[in-house]
Amino acid sequence: MTVEGTRVLDSADARELADLLRRQQQLLETLIELLDRRLAPEQASEPAAAAEAPPPPPGPVDWVALSGPERRRTLHELATFVESTVLHYKMPLAILPCWWRHPEVIEELTALWQVRKETFRPGVKPSATMQWHDALYKVRDRVSVFLSSCREGHIAPVYGAWMSDAERAELAAFIARQG
Repeated sequence: MTVEGTRVLDSADARELADLLRRQQQLLETLIELLDRRLAPEQASEPAAAAEAPPPPPGPVDWVALSGPERRRTLHELATFVESTVLHYKMPLAILPCWWRHPEVIEELTALWQVRKETFRPGVKPSATMQWHDALYKVRDRVSVFLSSCREGHIAPVYGAWMSDAERAELAAFIARQG
């Protein structure tokens, strides 16, 4: 429908435009991250950059608890690890470029990254490298399954209600009948 030569968006057009804007926003965020990565060596010599994000704490990464500069720095380090691992082990068909858009994949790759750091720290037995490789290929296989819908490009997951209201009511009734 047009009004004085101007097209008025219907709800389908508005949804399509909103989706397009979301995709463009994701692309812009990716480009910003890539530019930040390119600038990182230059910024490392600046005291302000070092003060902005403290090093991540030792131990497991808890993405739920991380925020702000700490989250940004950790994601940057993870992205560097993922890219080098994909290239070194020739896994571009298993770990796709959209890995960072999938929270479950971020968790898997974070765990792998932490295994790698633990394996190659000083004082670890040389046999630990075999555990690293076992973990690498297990994670590769799981990530490949998570990303299987994205073979022709990123596909955003569609989440429905996990439990219907009727199912939830039946569960509540079951719980109420217990002991």
